[in-house]
Amino acid sequence: CAKRFHTYFLPQLSSRQCDLEDHELLAIIGETCAALDEALLESGGRYSGCGLAVVVVLGKRLVACTLGHCRVLLCTPSRPAREPPTAAAAAAAAAGTEQQR
Repeated sequence: CAKRFHTYFLPQLSSRQCDLEDHELLAIIGETCAALDEALLESGGRYSGCGLAVVVVLGKRLVACTLGHCRVLLCTPSRPAREPPTAAAAAAAAAGTEQQR
């Protein structure tokens, strides 16, 4: 699956002349997964199973899709470490939120 995803996905993506709406991009990914699933069922490895995690970045948009037993983790650049809040500070913050209600 991993070696063939791009052969199904990129031609569909590049065939579009205009900017894609989110639902269109998700539809292309869904069609690609369906085609890969069909190809897997026709192959000798059809009983081995597989999972899929895809992250697509288009301009300032990021779409993450998973299928099967996998996860996607989005990490941001490092920032200076902050001290974790103490139990007393967390309780005070919770009390302040409760008082605002």
